[in-house]
Amino acid sequence: MAAVAMAETMEARVARLESDVAHIRSDVGELKVDLKDMRKDVGGLCDEMHKGIGALRDDLRKEVSGVHEKIGGLRDDMHKELGAVNETIGSLRDDMRRSVLETRIWMLLIGGGLLGTLAHALHWL
Repeated sequence: MAAVAMAETMEARVARLESDVAHIRSDVGELKVDLKDMRKDVGGLCDEMHKGIGALRDDLRKEVSGVHEKIGGLRDDMHKELGAVNETIGSLRDDMRRSVLETRIWMLLIGGGLLGTLAHALHWL
């Protein structure tokens, strides 16, 4: 009798294990389907992300090229302005040299006139 009860208990356990294995197999099958769907979704999101990043990269390149053009224009304007400043400084330097030379000439003329007057005065002494 004990053997019969033990056999029935074992059969019940085996039936329960087979039922549990069937549930686990169905859960694994559902997980595989969910995993396939998730992979499709992630693949689609990756494609969208790559397209978005590509568009952002293109926009960034356009903006950077626009900035480079603006910097180039500013550089050209700066060179023109510096050229004008250099010309102005050169003309002011020439005017200053001319002014200094004219002052020296007048100083020499005045000094010569004073010496001439002094010599004329000493001649009468």
